[in-house]
Amino acid sequence: AMGDLDRALSSINEAIKLDQNDVWLLYHRGIIYRYRGEYDRAISDFDRVLKRHSYDASTYVERGRTYEKLGDLVRARADFERALKERGTLAKTARVDARAQLASLDVGVSSSPSKGAPVPAIGPAVVAPSSSAIARAQG
Repeated sequence: AMGDLDRALSSINEAIKLDQNDVWLLYHRGIIYRYRGEYDRAISDFDRVLKRHSYDASTYVERGRTYEKLGDLVRARADFERALKERGTLAKTARVDARAQLASLDVGVSSSPSKGAPVPAIGPAVVAPSSSAIARAQG
């Protein structure tokens, strides 16, 4: 959230070394990779999460956002639509996010965060993480 993606990636990689069974660390690393523009790595992490938790709506939303950044709108739409049908810890929030993403695709506007680091929350120009990512980080 402070925009230091290199430090965030380093920290989460250390956490993954300590607990290789925590798929939610992979979920968060996938988000970091997407912000860094490393879309293939992000998708790989989201795929690994979905292998263990195929029902997690939040992961479908995040993977869909990554496909959208790649310009693969067919896969992005499929993931957003799948998120509407799934459950998970934050399914209600993820479904809200999925509907917003689908609406942006319908009007031809990308609502995914832009490539690069989120802007630190010190002024009006803030790139906020998804509501599902915030809720997962707090829980």
